[in-house]
Amino acid sequence: MGRIDTQVWQALLDDHDRGDELVVIVDSGFVLRAASERTQEAFAVPLSDVIDQSIVGLIHESDLERALGAFEQTTSHEGLRPPDVYRVKQGLDTYKPFDVSGETVMEGAAVVFRLSEITNRRRAEMLAIEQIEVLELQGSGRPRSECLTALANLCDRHVEGSVAIVHVPTPDGNLEQICASPIPDDIRARFVNQTLRDPGGNLSEAAERGLSFIEHGLTDLPHWAAVSSSLEHAEYRSCVTTPAHRPTGELAGFVEVLRRSDRRPDNAELSVHALVGRLIGLILDRMSFEEALSEAAFTDELTGLGNRRQLQEHMRGLSMRREPFGLLGIDIDQFAWINNNLGHAAGDQLLIEVSRRLRSALPPDAEAFRPGGDEFVIVVEHERRSEDLLAIAKNLLAVMREPMSLAKTERRVNASIGISKSVGGSDPERVLARADAAMYAAKREGGAGVRMFSEPIGQEMMRRMALADELRGAIANNELRLVYQPVIDLATMRVAGVEALVRWEHPSHGLLGPNEFVPVAEESTLILELDEWVLTRASAQLDRWTATRTPLNPLELWVNLSARSFIRPDLRRLLDKVATPSARGRIGLELTERDPIEDLEGAIRAFQRLRSDGVLIAIDDFGTGLASLQRVADFEPSNIKIDRSFVSRMSTSPKFQMVVESIIDIGRRFDLIVTAEGVEELGQLAVLQELGCHHAQGFLFARPMVVSDLERLFGSSIDGIWSPSVTNETADRLNV
Repeated sequence: MGRIDTQVWQALLDDHDRGDELVVIVDSGFVLRAASERTQEAFAVPLSDVIDQSIVGLIHESDLERALGAFEQTTSHEGLRPPDVYRVKQGLDTYKPFDVSGETVMEGAAVVFRLSEITNRRRAEMLAIEQIEVLELQGSGRPRSECLTALANLCDRHVEGSVAIVHVPTPDGNLEQICASPIPDDIRARFVNQTLRDPGGNLSEAAERGLSFIEHGLTDLPHWAAVSSSLEHAEYRSCVTTPAHRPTGELAGFVEVLRRSDRRPDNAELSVHALVGRLIGLILDRMSFEEALSEAAFTDELTGLGNRRQLQEHMRGLSMRREPFGLLGIDIDQFAWINNNLGHAAGDQLLIEVSRRLRSALPPDAEAFRPGGDEFVIVVEHERRSEDLLAIAKNLLAVMREPMSLAKTERRVNASIGISKSVGGSDPERVLARADAAMYAAKREGGAGVRMFSEPIGQEMMRRMALADELRGAIANNELRLVYQPVIDLATMRVAGVEALVRWEHPSHGLLGPNEFVPVAEESTLILELDEWVLTRASAQLDRWTATRTPLNPLELWVNLSARSFIRPDLRRLLDKVATPSARGRIGLELTERDPIEDLEGAIRAFQRLRSDGVLIAIDDFGTGLASLQRVADFEPSNIKIDRSFVSRMSTSPKFQMVVESIIDIGRRFDLIVTAEGVEELGQLAVLQELGCHHAQGFLFARPMVVSDLERLFGSSIDGIWSPSVTNETADRLNV
């Protein structure tokens, strides 16, 4: 389309101007070509100053990207564009929000925009929508600064002629200033080296009052004297300072709104200040919770080293970048003897000292981890010769052999070290398995030594494959058996359900726990056969118990399935085969949160099918994975089970009690049944009951046991009431 003259633009305006509206015509180049007389009131400048000019300069910079995107969508589609709110410039420095709708005309060569004043109802709608957008931003894992900047922008949009500054503490305790609009540096500098505990000035006043603190005539106040020139230039005349509190009532920060008007804020504006303050507290509280979960999930609390999950993430990152690395697997010799003879306190002291010595002796490009127990892993980055890795290992052994004081005695500690090397892109788990194999080879040779992974050691790894074959035969030959651990309803102290756990009666190795053969099964499709065997046998036992149990007190059966079993296409058919229709709603399937989900979409569909069939679903070990809240949102379980690592530490650590309390609160908000695992002490039970936890299981109530022992403990229908005295007496008789 050729050049369009002024008369065409004016005619187009006349066709769309109803006389009482604010109407502007903008061409495809985002240039303002015509405007109704009333728009002069909106721009507060003569129309001649803005006609034939780009409207970029008329829109607030925080709204500009959104406005350009909306304009592009409007010009590419016919019909009306739904209204949205943009701040339009009035005079030199003032912006006013308008509801703006658009309609493309002249075959996309122009857009007719209509601007209207924002009503109180529309403002309330906008606030509700923008509040949800900010919370969604935080829930998606965006950085703190981005979430708080969005809050500052929300405040700027809804308080006319203002700029909001969010003050929040940094890790070092000083206050950080976050805002969406540019402000002079000296205004920011007022709070350099100020802390949340003693912020000074108007922030202190707001904190003491617990309400919004309003100041007028800023350039005349002593507190603002240092920045009066900036204030005068920017025409800031008043300030509203509102404290932000966490849901617990703890002070989290402030929102400070500088205003170009000296009038007293109306109730609608004060409501915006209060809302932003509450959202700041809520976002910071939720982020603190996520950080606590992350710390618990990735850090070994005893030593401060990274745990197994952090080790896996570190190795996975190196492998994805195809960076070579060496692994040293370390196991302390005779650690069990130290624990049993000198006490667990001495064992903990030993682990702490070993971790300290390892860190002090490592080269700069190496990092230590404690995957669990008395095992440590050293990751040495970059290409290294075998001789170099051996030298590092021998130096670590020498450092560890230096005398240390344990339980008031001086002892020398030895360790066994296995070494493996990666090639760029190597499977991290394979490299780790080779280091473990080399370390166990060093132990079999008497310990206190170093072994590099070799072919003979690799042959030992083949034994695991042989064990997998034996396990396949064990399933066919009925060498497996189930034990059950009760789940106690903390409101009634009755047995609400049982968890089925598998054991292997190996012909030559004796009774094996799941940790000794389930990892082998998970390396192949054998895990599917094992899960099916457990589900079939456990469901049959549930039917026998249900036959004698009152319908008013149904018993739930919980089976821990692998992630691969959850997405097997015939899982529904399997459940139809093993469970009667009446039992379907009492069978619960547990997915350990740490289990990797390769096909997330497929898993979500599988969970939806299970829920529609009435199957109960639980996220096990909740809080230890990378995305606890995301799994709740994706899979919509009926239950979550608090990992025993949190429960066992909450009696001695307020931090872990806070995590437990937060998980229970998450369950309450999502209408989930919350079960605490690993309860071993009456004190832990009392705390869980006080916090409103629904169910619990652990050695305090009963160890996993065979059916006959469980029935002797809780009755033939497993409907007994738990009490410490009854359990202790019965446990003594059963010797469990």
